[in-house]
Amino acid sequence: MSAEILDVILDNVNHRAGDTVTGKVILKVEGGSLTSKGISLNLKGDAVVQIVEQVQTTLTRTSGQWHGSLYHSRSKSRTEREYYTRVYTDSETCLALSTFLVGDGQHDLILEEGDYSYPFTFQLPSGLLSVFRRCRARVSYRLELRLQQAGGKEDLLVKKHIGVRADLDLSTIPEASQVGEKTRTKIFALSCLSCFGSFCYKGRNITVRLRTSRQGFLPGERIPFEMEFKNLSGRRIRGLTAELIEVITLRAQGRTSKHTVVLPGGIQRGQPEFSGKEKEDVWKAEVVVPSEGIVFPTKLGGGSKIIDLDYFLKVRIDVKGCCDRKVEVVSQIIIGSRRSIQLPIIESLASAEPLAV
Repeated sequence: MSAEILDVILDNVNHRAGDTVTGKVILKVEGGSLTSKGISLNLKGDAVVQIVEQVQTTLTRTSGQWHGSLYHSRSKSRTEREYYTRVYTDSETCLALSTFLVGDGQHDLILEEGDYSYPFTFQLPSGLLSVFRRCRARVSYRLELRLQQAGGKEDLLVKKHIGVRADLDLSTIPEASQVGEKTRTKIFALSCLSCFGSFCYKGRNITVRLRTSRQGFLPGERIPFEMEFKNLSGRRIRGLTAELIEVITLRAQGRTSKHTVVLPGGIQRGQPEFSGKEKEDVWKAEVVVPSEGIVFPTKLGGGSKIIDLDYFLKVRIDVKGCCDRKVEVVSQIIIGSRRSIQLPIIESLASAEPLAV
């Protein structure tokens, strides 16, 4: 007597938060009847992070020498560096649903030889995190099918992973429809020690303002932006770069680790070198949000204590010179999975107040 076939057949492998997971469990018993205490099915989800730190320690070793009957302990010393790795791990439960398809786990159940099929249904709650795997962080969901055998025999266990995508409606987030705007001013020295043999002294500045028509976008949408700048630094501007970046923040056992990923779709526009006189200009361009699966809903569509996921539009001005030769402006972008209320198409950004210096 044995279970020749035990498996989970899903009607759909990929789901969104709030969907219904349906399918069936199939069992084939051969060689006589099978005694069991029941067949249970669990739907589990968890998030796991790992932070790895390289730690350096410095040891000073002293070796002495004998001079006659005297021992000089300070005659020689050397410094040694030792490196080792510390790993910090944390996890949290995202989902835990269970049901018995047959039996109750307590009393014996006789399954005669033959084929069996047990349909099942699980209702996914809203607010689940998206399936995710990047930078030592993982969010996953799986079905665990267990046939509990009687008589002290080992249980039969079948695991099958399913895909879950978060449902983040941008229409429910007020900031998503608001204009995004960030301004930064940076002072550049007129001379420095490395170039002219003199110390840096007070220079003039470059002021940059980055604006987007809104802050919330969907995968595949374009993000139009304007970058207005005023150059009073006396430096020449060599180029402008825009890119969409993903910032992953991990937390484990009191430690925090941040990872930045540059997403495909960044653009760059070359600029002729300006004179050192006052210069004002506006750069209008756009970046494209990558497809779903490359990007995920902001915060993974839910709330996690150990994983944060954020997106930013970063624009950089490259300045000719010797020291820190760039000005960067970063504005937050909210990535959602849908928009229940359609927004009007905006051809251009509304005019803003003149850029102050």
